[in-house]
Amino acid sequence: MGLKRKQLPRPPAVSIFEGESFLFNRQKEFLQRLWSDLLVKISNTPVDFISSIEDDVYLILESMKSFHKFDIANVDESLNTFFVKVGAYDEARSLSSEKLSRSLCNQQLRGAKDRLRNAHVKANEEVS
Repeated sequence: MGLKRKQLPRPPAVSIFEGESFLFNRQKEFLQRLWSDLLVKISNTPVDFISSIEDDVYLILESMKSFHKFDIANVDESLNTFFVKVGAYDEARSLSSEKLSRSLCNQQLRGAKDRLRNAHVKANEEVS
């Protein structure tokens, strides 16, 4: 006399768990939050101190690149361009003979911050 267990029907509200899809979505959310938080940190850093966070920003960027399923080339390019402008600003600030005024450099850095924000919006639109 064999005992059989009765299979209970799956409730309609329960979705099928797909590990790969679940992991992909969590990684995507993590990268979006990481990029958003990084952008806030950069935006809140005073212009004269931006170069002091460059190494930390690139450390985070390298970590983001480790998620190979996601293309973050736009983020990488935007950050590289931004820090080139930061370097130019620092150089102009330190050289009194520089033709480029501090005010103009400051304006360019604000524009670079805006481009970083736009890259963030674009990245979110592409992922969604």
